[in-house]
Formats: sequence, C-alpha cells, structure tokens
Amino acid sequence: MRHRQAVHFFRRRWFSFASLLATLLGLILAAGFAGSRPGALLVSLLFSLVLLAGVFSLYRQRGWRVVALALFGPALAAWWGALVRPGEGLEVLASLCAALFLGAVAAALLVFILRQGEATRDLVYGGICVYLLLGLLWAQLYALAETLAPGSLRMPPLDHPGHSALVGQLTYFSFITLTTLGYGDITPASPAVRSLVVVETLVGQMFIAVFIARLVGMPLATGVRRPSTSRREETQ
Repeated sequence: MRHRQAVHFFRRRWFSFASLLATLLGLILAAGFAGSRPGALLVSLLFSLVLLAGVFSLYRQRGWRVVALALFGPALAAWWGALVRPGEGLEVLASLCAALFLGAVAAALLVFILRQGEATRDLVYGGICVYLLLGLLWAQLYALAETLAPGSLRMPPLDHPGHSALVGQLTYFSFITLTTLGYGDITPASPAVRSLVVVETLVGQMFIAVFIARLVGMPLATGVRRPSTSRREETQ
C-alpha cells in the first residue's frame, strides 16, 4: 500500500501536466534557433523530453498511455535519425510519427479535461498543453507537406537546410496561424496546405472557446470541498 502511494505521489509530483507544459514551452522557445547545428541538437533534446513527458502525463489513462508508448519509440528514432543522417525518407517518417504522437497526447488530454468536474490548477495546465500541442502538431503537418512537395509554402530560404531547421521555421508559422496573427512572411502555396491553415485556425479558436466555457461551467475545487469540511465539523 505504501509503495503504491509513493509511486502515485512520485508520478503526480514530477509527471504532472506542469512538467509537460515546461518541456513544451522550452521546445517552442528553442525552435527559432534550430537553423544552427547546436540549435538543432538542443531542439532534438527538448523534443525527446516532450515525448517522455507526454507519455508520463497519461499515467491516469491506460489506453491512451499504451498508444503513446507505441508511438514513442518510432517518433524518437526517426527524429534523431533525420538529424544524424538527413534524407527525405527519414524526414517524412520523423514528421509523420511526431504528428501522430502529438495528436494522440492532445486528444488524450482533451478527453481527460472534458471528463473533469472541478476546475483545478492541473486542469488549467492541461488545457494550455493541448493548445501548445496543437501548434506543434500542425508544424509537423506543414513540414510533412513541404518535404513531400517542396514549394508548398512560400518562405524565406533556410540558412542551414535540415529537418530541424524546417520544423523550427514552420513552428513559428504554425503558432502565428493558430493565434490568427499572420505576418505574411510565410504563406501557403498549395491547396493542401491552405486547407491545413484553415483547419488549424478554426480548431485553435474553437478550442479556446470550448475550454474557457468548460472552465466557467466548473466549480472550483476549493469551493466544493470547503462546505463538506464545515459540515463535518458541525456534526462533530
């Protein structure tokens, strides 16, 4: 019993949504430096941490955890393979596996959020994680489209061509699209990418609306527990 409680506390303390959020923010901030060799290595290390934190964040959802574990190995191997030995085949596999993993984790966290009955700090962290995962997911989809059909996006030439540099630049494009900011320095040039842009914009705005509405409709965890505590004191 004590062992189970210790394991539960360890997982909850170190592999909560806050841990995933920290790694996601680190990866997004480092993506802008992926054009250099040291930057690409840093992005790869942070991406590996995101994969690991994503798996552990699903410890309460066994089914989704199995899916994430099944995608963890291929995503990690393909990403590092594309870094060490660049090639179109590995780059396509890296973006595809990464997109599947990020999509699975985002879907699992969204299901978890919708099933909760109280607004907690962990729930807010989870919602932010889903939003950031959506941005990273679409970055991989854009990279996949550009790798399969070069010229699908009009963008400045990369200083140091490579999969990490491409994903880093398209991470920037993905988040300015997700937030409907759009500077115009990168634009879609193919019908498939235009469709991806439209879907990302709609999904991003709809998620914000649904998530905020869900939080507003939830009672605060502290607000629910206090009355029960006072009632127990009165009965005693």
